[in-house]
Amino acid sequence: MCDRRALVLEQAQTKGISQQLCPLTQTELDERLHGFPRFWTELNLPGQRLRMDRALTGLEVAAKIGSLEIFDILRAAGADESAWVELTLDNEEDQVQEASYSVSTLSTSSPVHEAIEAGNQSMLRHLLSSCGYSPNYLPRAAPTISLPPLSYIIARCDLSNSGVQRCLVDLLSHPQLKPNLRTPIFNVHVLHFATAHHDPDLLSWLAASISGGLGSAGTTALGHTLLHIASLPLTSNQTALNNPDVADSIHCARTLDSKWFPHGMPSPLHIQFPKPLEGSPKPQPLTDSQKQAQNATIRFLLEWGRIDVRAEDVDGNTALHYLAGTINVSEDIVEMLRRADGGEETWENATNCHGITPRQIWCR
Repeated sequence: MCDRRALVLEQAQTKGISQQLCPLTQTELDERLHGFPRFWTELNLPGQRLRMDRALTGLEVAAKIGSLEIFDILRAAGADESAWVELTLDNEEDQVQEASYSVSTLSTSSPVHEAIEAGNQSMLRHLLSSCGYSPNYLPRAAPTISLPPLSYIIARCDLSNSGVQRCLVDLLSHPQLKPNLRTPIFNVHVLHFATAHHDPDLLSWLAASISGGLGSAGTTALGHTLLHIASLPLTSNQTALNNPDVADSIHCARTLDSKWFPHGMPSPLHIQFPKPLEGSPKPQPLTDSQKQAQNATIRFLLEWGRIDVRAEDVDGNTALHYLAGTINVSEDIVEMLRRADGGEETWENATNCHGITPRQIWCR
């Protein structure tokens, strides 16, 4: 074992992390309180600060550029694809424990992911139909950002791209797709990612395409319901961090942007710095269109009827905590949640892990 790997494993064990895919530990949850991580991953995205392109195998590059000819030549030459074919996914837990560390196993992507992101429908069909690739593959080399293909489309791809849209339709129609497959560790469902877009039309359409609909989403490993996700600030720049109660309470962003930096220092160096009390250096109040999108999404969830306004995440925050901490959130949507069953009681008395209620955050 190399020295660097041994050091990483040693540091992980001090946090109670015994294996790569174990549940979040209390130490990891505590570290999140010192930054402003995204709801779906860790404090800083792995590889985010590298000044280089992602490392891809030849098969992944061929899939990305959409060259069926080059892809088939590489396969015929014996390029490793063992981790990506369906037969390796019969027992996903065994795959993690008994991985042979082939080139494809160590990749942080896959040809399916690359074809989807590029909107190459013909390549995607070739991979799934002719090559036997799995529509459910999870790249486990970087498990905190590992997304199954369906979640990858919604979270990381340009949904305005017509090619990506066609790939989405193809994927949803695949007979072996597991649409309710969640991400490792953070346990995020594709509908959580869809909710983060603040696009009720997308959310409604996708929910109708999935067995169980909106009810299949449940909660993430951080305790976030769909309503929590809809109520999160996009980034820290939309929160009133000049309010000490907000600075203590709100530590989670809704953004799906992989380029956004939640902290000037990489993890875990950020822990050495105190929590910001001077307010966001670049406050970004919600625009009218952002307010309308958030209002429409929350209204859609409330009309669904199976939303509990009282639900708390691992920090004890309700959706009302997050809305109250946003700079210029719509007062109409706050009032709507307060009028929901249990809403006023939550507003007045629901305390988070810092003993703070939504009303206390709001009175700034």
